[in-house]
Amino acid sequence: MDITFNGVNLNDGVNYWVEELPHEVTAKPEINLQKIARTNESILLKKGYGIKVIKMNVIVQDSSMAALDSRMDTIKGVIESSEKNLDIDYSGGTRRYVCSGYIESVERKPRWARMQVKLECYQAFGEDTAATTEDFNGKTTNPYTDDIDIDGNAPAKPDITITINTLTGSGLKFIQIKNTDTGDYVKVSVTDWQADDVITIYTGRSIVMVNGVVTPYLGIMPVWEPGVNNWEYSDDLTARNVDISFAYKKKWL
Repeated sequence: MDITFNGVNLNDGVNYWVEELPHEVTAKPEINLQKIARTNESILLKKGYGIKVIKMNVIVQDSSMAALDSRMDTIKGVIESSEKNLDIDYSGGTRRYVCSGYIESVERKPRWARMQVKLECYQAFGEDTAATTEDFNGKTTNPYTDDIDIDGNAPAKPDITITINTLTGSGLKFIQIKNTDTGDYVKVSVTDWQADDVITIYTGRSIVMVNGVVTPYLGIMPVWEPGVNNWEYSDDLTARNVDISFAYKKKWL
């Protein structure tokens, strides 16, 4: 099984072996409670997640003491780095965590060493390395409603692309995407929409671009929970033909 951090396979079976890697442990939960007055009870307002910590033991070996000295110097530089990809073969694919690494202890022998490595992931969830895309093409209805089934077991942050194929209607007009389960929406207004205009909503970065230019918007970026999410496209154009695409990486606790 390949376990790669910062571009180096730490489980190649030649110079590196990973003894333990409990990456299935979830990030530390962050609980927001409201105390109920004059009772011993509280109301859960929100559950979130903080830093995910992954600890692993890595065996490093080489053909001589001098060769191991050199290899240890190299691997320390690999691990003691910030915001690098930890890629793990898992469940028929690759699970990726973005981590900063630290070496907590070293047990040294003449030609091998055992390192205890701590990885801190400031993004609480792992994710697939390849994107999942769902397309809704040639839509002419206003409003248009549909649903998207978000795979994974943690909230996703899709890039939503709206391509205008044809339209009628002039003046200041809006285009909006809304998660009807939560009520959150993104509304973009432009004075003169044109055929072939492309609106991209980057929910993970809270940015909207129209034809590659950052554009102001109204609303709150919707959250897309694992499972079925109901959504709505709307505008105040006279007529339209649009393609709508959701592209996201499955996220995992």
